[in-house]
Parts: sequence; C-alpha cells; structure tokens
Amino acid sequence: MINKNDIFDALAAALAAKWPGWDLHRNLCPTEFTRPCFLLEAPRISRRDANAGLIEETAYLTVTCFGEVDDYGNSDIDELAQMQADVIDLFRAGYLKVADRAVKFSASEGGMDFDRAWVDLQCRYFERRGPEPALPLMQKIHNTIQEG
Repeated sequence: MINKNDIFDALAAALAAKWPGWDLHRNLCPTEFTRPCFLLEAPRISRRDANAGLIEETAYLTVTCFGEVDDYGNSDIDELAQMQADVIDLFRAGYLKVADRAVKFSASEGGMDFDRAWVDLQCRYFERRGPEPALPLMQKIHNTIQEG
C-alpha cells in the first residue's frame, strides 16, 4: 500500500537527483530558509470506487520552487520559469517509481510570483479495498493422466 510519505520520498529523490544539495521542505518552510530550495505539499488525496476490490486514489501535490532573490526580495523570472519547466520535465515519462510500483504522474504549471514558481502534480494509483480474503490452503491433489 502506498501512502503520502512514500510519494514524498519518491518526489524528493527525483528532485535531489536533478538539484543535489538543495534543501527540500515538506508541508511548510521554516521562517529563515535558504534559497534556492523546494517545498513539497500534498493538500489532499481523493478516493473513488474503481471496482469491487479496488479504490482509485489521486494525490494532488504542489512543488514550489524558491529561487535566489535580489535586495528587493524578487527572483529572476527567467530562472524561475526554467526551474518550473525543469520540474515539469521530471514527469515527462508519465510515471515515477514509488515504493515498488510505477505510479502515474501528470504535471502542469501552477503559477509564478515575484520570488517563487510552483508546479501542480497529480499522482494516480489503485489500492485494494481491504485485506485479501484468506482462502484455505489446498490439502490434496487428485490427478489422472491418460495417454491418448
């Protein structure tokens, strides 16, 4: 079963591979954080019935890119746009390895401000409704072989 931390770990690994050494914050940034860095947020996960045994889950995530700022607290807009595009490109394959599965991801531009840009992500996967029913183990096998 996949949980939000598994998704965050996979996303953090993908970002760290592209931007080694950058800080990565989950759900909130400290007051005095160093730039450049990323903020990962997962505002919600929705669930819907897929069939009698499966539930389709969609995790909605946001990756915020914080660039360097000037004396006025503004980042270079071209640099932010490139960071945003590079994050989106991480999901060009359409999936990301999460735990032992390849989970479908889609990414789109979320927006941009004077000192940050963000990318909206959707992560879709299926989970079992509950534990698999315990069936009794087979005790005997009866076999008849005919040549013919």
